[in-house]
Amino acid sequence: MRTGIWKTKATILIFFVALFIPHTSLLAASGAPTIMGYQGRLADSSGNLLGGSGTTYYFKFSIWDDSTVGSGTRLWPSAAPTSVGLTVRQGVFTAQIGDTDNGFPDALDFDFNTDRDVYLQVEVSSDNSTFQTLSPRQRMSANAFARLAGSVSGAGSSQFGTTTALDNSVVSIAASSTSAVGLTIRAIASQVANLLQVQNSAGTNLISISASGGFFQNGFTNCSSESDTVLYNATTGQFSCGTDGGGGAGAELNWTYFNNSGIRVSTTTNQVLIGATSTSTLAKLEVVGDANISTNLVVQGTAVLQNASTTNLTAAYASSTQAL
Repeated sequence: MRTGIWKTKATILIFFVALFIPHTSLLAASGAPTIMGYQGRLADSSGNLLGGSGTTYYFKFSIWDDSTVGSGTRLWPSAAPTSVGLTVRQGVFTAQIGDTDNGFPDALDFDFNTDRDVYLQVEVSSDNSTFQTLSPRQRMSANAFARLAGSVSGAGSSQFGTTTALDNSVVSIAASSTSAVGLTIRAIASQVANLLQVQNSAGTNLISISASGGFFQNGFTNCSSESDTVLYNATTGQFSCGTDGGGGAGAELNWTYFNNSGIRVSTTTNQVLIGATSTSTLAKLEVVGDANISTNLVVQGTAVLQNASTTNLTAAYASSTQAL
């Protein structure tokens, strides 16, 4: 038996279906499994299985972008791989690539999201000095890791549309083009639960969007009474339901503004102010500037015209029934 020569292609391919069995600690969300199971079989040139009842052989593992030994670029590890001693029994050996807690020398920090087709190179030695490279390198299909996408979990960060985490985000979503939508949430037919929830550490919803599109903020109650108005605090970034905190002499403090100085609606007296930023009376409707009424003006009660004269008061189309 010649122990220094291995039949590589035929013997390794026999067990190829078992080479890349995902370990339970794979972190598919970040594209970087921490441990990858690898199993192979060693035999001499005559097909005799090596190792007997248990012999230590030394292995080096690395990931490349080309299947041909001697060609391409090594993608992992960044430096030359370090050898690891594995027990071979009746030709069979098993490696937990990246399991540094149990003696594997190199952490498996390669991001499988960056390359769709990569190849595993295996080097073997009986004396940890002279190594033989098994040829060809074994293709590592990304599909094996893509199967985990149906249920992504883990403690690392996840990226979509990018391979780099954004700031300190656990989940990063980056648009890949000017027409790409960063995130879409679509309800199922007859959706009942909220479409989106943002919670605090206690599990209380801070912000939620209902199935019908309603927006809800924790602590933001209905603004339904006549004296209520929606207020925004630029410091806290929160909306609140507030009431007019002052007034008197026709000078209301809190208003709902439309087009800034265009139309202003009071919160407490239900006044409407047009053309100014503060009221001078307690009238329900106050217009500062000209008012052009193209049809009828109906006043129920007393109409007071201040500073009216023949030069500043005009009634168009006035008749005996419409006269002032």
